[in-house]
Amino acid sequence: MKLKYILLALLIGFGTSASKAQDYDVGIMGGLSGYQGDLAPGLDNGLINAFRGERPAIGGIYRYNFHPHFSVRGNLNIGWVAAYDKYYNKGTSRESRNLSFNSPIVELSGTVEYNILRFISGSNKYKWTPYLFGGFGLTYIHPMAWYNGKLVNLRPLTTETGKQGSSYSPIQAVIPVGGGLKFSLKNDWVLGVEAGWRIMFTDYLDDVSTNYTGDNSGSMSANLGNRTGKPVAAGTKRGNPGYKDSYFIYGITLTKTLRPYKCR
Repeated sequence: MKLKYILLALLIGFGTSASKAQDYDVGIMGGLSGYQGDLAPGLDNGLINAFRGERPAIGGIYRYNFHPHFSVRGNLNIGWVAAYDKYYNKGTSRESRNLSFNSPIVELSGTVEYNILRFISGSNKYKWTPYLFGGFGLTYIHPMAWYNGKLVNLRPLTTETGKQGSSYSPIQAVIPVGGGLKFSLKNDWVLGVEAGWRIMFTDYLDDVSTNYTGDNSGSMSANLGNRTGKPVAAGTKRGNPGYKDSYFIYGITLTKTLRPYKCR
């Protein structure tokens, strides 16, 4: 009998704490987006060089807090990623490869947040917490490169073997994972600092994956596929298909909590 009453008390306590945390956050994110893939700078030329490809990112947030430890969140993020062999990989074999790309990132995703500590916006007791998140999303990519003074869409071109025009979709699935810290401010505002990794299932965010085609015809596809300035035999390694591309979004979030009551 005692066990029954203990379980009942726990259920009532969980339900009570959950009902006190049912509120909504709306807000914005501002920060940077970065890229990891076949053209990523790496650490060959120092730590500073590894961050040269970072670009601005912005986003919108809608979050439903259904428990002091748990929230579900919708995200719309817009960023940019880019990499240049000749700038980021001086003194390495990649410098002579001379590949480059630019792509916008437009991501719509849903994530679950786990607050490691109890957190309620506006509370004088549960005012801050580290948190983790994970979920699923879709991202629009559009890799481009400069050619004769203009940005050219790379996706429809046969720039390497195994890629026969438009062979990958501009809409790609991603798995966002990451974490951060959030702090309750006055008047139900919440300030956060977070970093997230987007795991992708494509190796063509940068339009680089397999081997050179051996095409030396001088066409736009040939010139954008081989930017070494000299003929390269078909089948020569251009990228590494063994690792998928990915990108990062990190920055500061600011949200406003909307609720029908005040929590103190």
